Amino acid sequence: MISRSDIKIMVLDDEPALLKLIQSYLEDEGFQVYLFSDASDCLEKVKKICPHLIILDLVMPALSGLAFLKKLREEDKELPVIILSAFTGDLTQDEMEAIRHYRVRDIISKSLDIKDSSFRIQKVLRDHYDF
Repeated sequence: MISRSDIKIMVLDDEPALLKLIQSYLEDEGFQVYLFSDASDCLEKVKKICPHLIILDLVMPALSGLAFLKKLREEDKELPVIILSAFTGDLTQDEMEAIRHYRVRDIISKSLDIKDSSFRIQKVLRDHYDF
């Protein structure tokens, strides 16, 4: 059984203020949090950090969230991923198909309803790990 304080979560987004907000929230919940604003840098660190969960934005400069997912799944087919999006209702059919194909566990709105987001993040972790 894994303890909450052992759980490592990588968060990838290009908005510094949002990253800090998510970090504060997740650390208050007792998780270890690693922040990234560059998808390529985040991808390089996955093997070193060995996260239990990745939360990522779809719209990123340079390497998009979907391109990140494709590369991640070439290396790790099971690592839980949650999409963080400002436009959850505006995802295209192609984006939704890619999200299903890459086995994304959930999509969370950037509006960050803390109670709902906490429930959904913990559900993904509980479903994948004995936590």
